[in-house]
Amino acid sequence: MKNKIVIAGGTGFVGRHLTHRFLREGFEVAVLARHTAALPEGAQMVVWNGRAPGPWTRVLEGADLLVNLSGASVNCRHTASNKKKLTESRLQAVNALGAALIAAERPPKTWINASGAGIYNPESPAAHGEESTDYGDDFIAALARSWEAALFECPVHGIRRVALRMGVVLGKGGGAWPVLLRVATLGAGGRSGSGKQFVSWIHEEDVFGAILFLYRHSVMEGPVNLVSPSPETNRTFMAAIRKQAGMPLGIPQPAWLVRIGTTLMGTDPSLLLRNSRVVPERLLAAGFRFSHASLADALAGLNGTAAVNEHGGH
Repeated sequence: MKNKIVIAGGTGFVGRHLTHRFLREGFEVAVLARHTAALPEGAQMVVWNGRAPGPWTRVLEGADLLVNLSGASVNCRHTASNKKKLTESRLQAVNALGAALIAAERPPKTWINASGAGIYNPESPAAHGEESTDYGDDFIAALARSWEAALFECPVHGIRRVALRMGVVLGKGGGAWPVLLRVATLGAGGRSGSGKQFVSWIHEEDVFGAILFLYRHSVMEGPVNLVSPSPETNRTFMAAIRKQAGMPLGIPQPAWLVRIGTTLMGTDPSLLLRNSRVVPERLLAAGFRFSHASLADALAGLNGTAAVNEHGGH
């Protein structure tokens, strides 16, 4: 029999990549989504409301792994109403899944839940491993902390839980990469603000590889930093993107212009100006091997100028 994975919130670009890769790995894949959407052939679509148990809970019976990515995108203006939506969409999904797991006769033994690398203090110059408790006090950090609290305080028993503190995911299917490449192609790919703020990123293939690795290494639980070993400053990050776009120069974007531009685009300036210097200490210590440890290699693969490696850290 095939091992079964349930991916909640699996219709976003990260979820679609995971669905595709787990199918290739021989898993049976079921996707929980609020609306029906096209999935890779062989995946099962299950509609849920992301707020309360219902008929969808049957899909958890006999599953080996639950991965929860559910939550409204932070790529929006962080107004009071949007902050409420961002928080509630995460906590409601975790609580609904927790209630379903408690009631299940044969629940999955492992629950891997998304979190954010933004949990750490953006004012700190240090690189944060999982042992760091120097958390931020802004909204992004508070969102991650409340998300993790909901996960670890859920009264499920006998289920291993892992919180993935994810950085910026780079992939062909969506997210930051296509947008940043277009910005650089148009000549606007200079540094944002001072350019000294760090960007913690990860290639989509390493997201899949790390989740598979964590599933197979049953002793690992708690928070795990899901970022590459090489956080880069915004200045270096944008220079690498310009190189892939074939644009040697990019107009710098001072902080005041970033704030105006992001407001016009309907997103939040913190996504470009916030410092995030995070390292994957637990994954490295456990022997996980990143297939795209350097930014240059990751971007070259996404841009089609280098072969994208199959993951070797399983």
